[in-house]
Amino acid sequence: MKYPGSLNIIFIIILISSLSIPAWSQSVVGIKGGLNISNQRYRIEGERVSNESGPGISIHAGLLYERELSRNGSVMLELLYSAEGASESGDQGSLRLNYLQLPVMYAYRRNWFKVYAGPVFSYLLNVRSNSHGFGSDRRDAYENFTLSVAAGAEAELSGGLRLGTRYVYGLSNFLNQDFYSFDLRSHTDTFQVYVSFTFIPI
Repeated sequence: MKYPGSLNIIFIIILISSLSIPAWSQSVVGIKGGLNISNQRYRIEGERVSNESGPGISIHAGLLYERELSRNGSVMLELLYSAEGASESGDQGSLRLNYLQLPVMYAYRRNWFKVYAGPVFSYLLNVRSNSHGFGSDRRDAYENFTLSVAAGAEAELSGGLRLGTRYVYGLSNFLNQDFYSFDLRSHTDTFQVYVSFTFIPI
């Protein structure tokens, strides 16, 4: 699935969100990082195939910006490096896709606890593969842009410290169909655990 207008969509979402924010609202920025545990789903010629690969364990890290929309609601924008992939059974290799991601999350907060959901736009930076299966280390074997949806929960602790979890469900096929001679599709699902620290109120 190709997204030639992805950047335009991102900017439109950010603009609409900004216009809906009241002038009195508070903003914070910060840093975050954590653990990724990702799995891949495969279909060949429309049929789902058994995935014998194990989860890929890697990291994500980056910057965050949050601004209040109301007393209980806020919008969270993040710019992240995120490594995702899987490992094959029997130590036969692994596949890692390194992305630059822009999650746009809409949150509802109740006291110190927050739940949120929204889209995640990803741009592929590079590929690392020593896989003997479907994986290839050729950059053109993968789509540049992918789209996911995410939902999570977060606890706000003292001193700007936050702890959270997030599940990211891949909507896009991350494989470039022009590269393969048959219909092979794959999506990545990622569970994240992270810590963040907000430190500059604006």
